Order: sequence, then C-alpha cells, then structure tokens
Amino acid sequence: MIFFGTYPHDEDSKKGGLSQRILAIDSQFLDRKRCYLSVSYRKNIRSKVVEVNNNLKTYELNAFIHFYLILKIILSANIIYMHTIGNALKYLPYSYFIKSNRVFLDLHGVVPEECKMFGRPLKSRLFNIVEYLILKRKPIIICVSKAMLLHFEGKYKSINFRSVILPIFSSVDFSQVGDKDVVNAKLKVIYAGGTQVWQNVTRMLELSLSCSEFHFEYWLPNKDKEHYVHDENLSSVSNITFNSGTNLDVLNAYKTSDLGFVLRDDNVVNNVACPTKIVEYMENGVVPVIKTDKVGDFKYLGLKSFTIEDLISNNITHSLVKFYLNENKIVLKKFRKLIVNGLEELKILTENKGQN
Repeated sequence: MIFFGTYPHDEDSKKGGLSQRILAIDSQFLDRKRCYLSVSYRKNIRSKVVEVNNNLKTYELNAFIHFYLILKIILSANIIYMHTIGNALKYLPYSYFIKSNRVFLDLHGVVPEECKMFGRPLKSRLFNIVEYLILKRKPIIICVSKAMLLHFEGKYKSINFRSVILPIFSSVDFSQVGDKDVVNAKLKVIYAGGTQVWQNVTRMLELSLSCSEFHFEYWLPNKDKEHYVHDENLSSVSNITFNSGTNLDVLNAYKTSDLGFVLRDDNVVNNVACPTKIVEYMENGVVPVIKTDKVGDFKYLGLKSFTIEDLISNNITHSLVKFYLNENKIVLKKFRKLIVNGLEELKILTENKGQN
C-alpha cells in the first residue's frame, strides 16, 4: 500500500491539519505493509529511506533523479492513496503506467479555489489542470463532507465519481463526551489557533473590544501572543487575555469555556470544509460563534451555534448555552456515524488481497 504524502516523524510536524489527517488515515492500516512517498521536483537530491517499523517505510525522493525507483515502488503496490491535489501533481506522471483501479485521492480541500482566493491565479490554473487530469482517471475520491462531493460533481459534470464521505476525525470516542455545566459569571469565548487571514482574528478582536459583557481568551503561537500582549489598544483591556501553550493547555482551556470563535467567510473553500475547530468545540462542550452557517455539513447535521449579531446584541444566556450544548451532543453522534460509515466503506474498498 503506497501513500503519496509526507509521513510526520516528529512531534512538531504532527500538529498541522494535513499531518493529523495523514496520521488519522494511517491509523486504519497499522497491520498493513505500507510506505510513504514524499516526492519533490526541486528537493530530495539525495534519497532518504527510513524504516519506521516492520510495516512502515518512508521515502524522500526527487521526481527526476529517482523517477524509476518511484515507478518501481508504485508498480509493486495494489493500492495507491494520495493525500491532496498537491501530491496528485507528483503522482500524475506515473499514473499513465498504472492499470489498477484501486487508486484513492483524499482531496482534503479545494486547492484551485484556495489559491485563487489568496491571490495566486497561476497556481490556481495549474491545480485546476492537475485536478481535471487526475479526476478524469477516475480514482476513488475521499471527501471530508457531502458539500465537497457536490462541489466536484457540479464542477466536473462529465465524470461519474466513486466516492467516500469521510470527515475529519480523531481518536476521541464522541459517545463518551460528558455533561458540562456553564458556571462562568461572564460567558467565556475562546479562540485557539493561528492568525491566518481566513481565521478572521482581526474581527474577533474587534468584537472582544466592543462586547464587554463577555470574557475573551486567545491561545496563539508565542510570537503572535507577544505581538498582541504589547499592543496598547489590547493590553489594558480587562476582559481579554492572551496565552500560549501546549495542546493539553488548550484542551483544559476548552473545558472552562462556553463559546468558541469560528469566523469563516461564506465562500466555496469554507462551504466544503470540515474544520477541526468545530469538531474540537463539540467534543469539549463549547458552542461555536460563527460568521456563516455554510461550513461543510454542519448545518445539515443540525449544529447549534451563535452568530456575531447574537454576541453584539448580548442575546446569549447561560440557559441557552446549556440547551445548545445538549443539542450538539446529538450532532456529535450524527457526525460520529458519518465517520464510522466512511471508515467501514474505506476498509471494504482497501481490503488486502495479499499484496503490499
């Protein structure tokens, strides 16, 4: 079984969203012999091979220098699993040698649209071409939401997709999420993550300054935390705190929080996504505060959330938060069922036939 993607070896590299998805999928095949191909067109001049354990080997290779080695590895496998369109670009030259129909493409997101949104038109056009070329070869596509599948079906009407809906998931047993009492005198709003433009942290801070009835707690990378701590407009405001810490620190902070920011914009990139942030909130009894409800399948699943307008008008009460928490436990069970069904379907499609 061959994975096109970079296997995260160290703890720092395991923190990113892409790495977490790779590890989550990998956890379903721990008893299978598998290897990871990290292929570069510019780097990896010298090959690097790491035998992680008896079942897992990783390669760092150059697409030109090690072309025949890569091809040999691919031809030895009966299952090829690509993580993202970026890795599909690296697989594409070899795809014309492959006769197997057991090729999987985990799309993760809509890369051409992301590039366009971030002002990279040439890169957007490139990945549109790659996306079309790889999809017309009809791999089994893995989508993180039904909304994502509908996007691709609408974009490529001439292709009949064979697909699996498999949301972002972790090892948490959602059925064991316990009760949580809302005890803060001032409802606490949390945000833990990066300060990338699409997170809309600037809008969060504007709301924090204008909504004094709430307490706002930010968990940010240390350099970002230091920037805001020394901002004269923010440092003296008593209802805003900035922190930096480990994943465990953030988890503990969730347990004492009532609301959580997910201020994604209404665009195709967010419409098809499955943000880990929303899943983390549901797992830890935090009700999302949103900018749009058109994010993945969560509206369809019945997610209860508050809006920016609710925050501004102070329409959020302790009793309403508690009601939403209970409703979102049902959403969490529905979400878990999607994951279980997706994993079962993936397992059937990747049944081992005695080959690598």
